[in-house]
Amino acid sequence: MYDTRVAWVPNPTLQGTDRFLLFDYTTHWIDITMHWVGQGSGAVVQARDRAVPVPPGEGRRMETMWVAIEFDDGDGAVIRGAAGGIGRWGHPFWIHGADGTIRGDVDSERGDWVELQAETERRSLDLAGSWFPDAFGGTMCELLESVREGREPTNSLRDHLRTLSAVCGACESARRGGIPVRLSFEDLCQ
Repeated sequence: MYDTRVAWVPNPTLQGTDRFLLFDYTTHWIDITMHWVGQGSGAVVQARDRAVPVPPGEGRRMETMWVAIEFDDGDGAVIRGAAGGIGRWGHPFWIHGADGTIRGDVDSERGDWVELQAETERRSLDLAGSWFPDAFGGTMCELLESVREGREPTNSLRDHLRTLSAVCGACESARRGGIPVRLSFEDLCQ
């Protein structure tokens, strides 16, 4: 689950869709979900989104959305998000799993932070750098290092195509009122 601030109104002509929160911002959460959880050959994705009307001329956007992904191997994930157009900075998130919860915030006034909470412990992680630009830089360094070493990067083209398949499937599901969409990853990068 995440909360973000969209203090500007997306332009569907430029983005190619009016589903900004689902198509753009949620892509990052679907991407990490596909990397952590979705290693099987296929999945079913289901999504809904809703833009909330705001007074014209305010220059902000309020939206909510959810995406459910059920992988063929039995794993699954639900991503819920809100863009409330509120007046604070930051992007808080919560990741709940069978072994505990990861909480954090990026681009916040108090800085980026992450903590892990399990049944018997709770601890903060020491972060080096910040979400932007360091996370982007780390991804680019991994790509360059993999080229130098002649290996597939951990953030491979196959991973990105799986993510795009899930994002496009989620947008299609939302466009069709939440009807599940079947994804197949077997033919990607063949």
